[in-house]
Amino acid sequence: MHNHLETLAGILRHALITDQELALKPQGLYHTGICPSCHKNELFVKVEKPFQIKCNRRNKCGFTQKTRERYAHLIQDVRKNYPATKTNPYATAEAYLTITRGFPAKRMQGWFEQANFRNEEGEWIPTVRFWLDAEKKKFWGGKEMTMEP
Repeated sequence: MHNHLETLAGILRHALITDQELALKPQGLYHTGICPSCHKNELFVKVEKPFQIKCNRRNKCGFTQKTRERYAHLIQDVRKNYPATKTNPYATAEAYLTITRGFPAKRMQGWFEQANFRNEEGEWIPTVRFWLDAEKKKFWGGKEMTMEP
């Protein structure tokens, strides 16, 4: 796992095991606990990649939740904590893609770039945009790097 992703996984693991509503207990490759929707002891989350909690009662409950949404208050503001630098002009975009969105940004190098746009208040906001062609003339994006999913 990439360093940003390892950091996020550690933060989420700690939040999960201290979340009293879920009452998680280790069970091999998973933590299992109480589903917040049906209140049955059928919830599970992967220990190695704790990015989504699910109820094992797919037909009767079907609860799923991304942990980055459940614990959004614990996740860093990548714009402040990972500013672009001369040595890494894509630092904010990489942190955003990895920490906020859960993508392996290091494996995606060359697919995106970090850019800026001016918002309605006149502030320059870092964005990430994805190349749609090999010549890097067409792109999709201008996605503002925020904590919202």
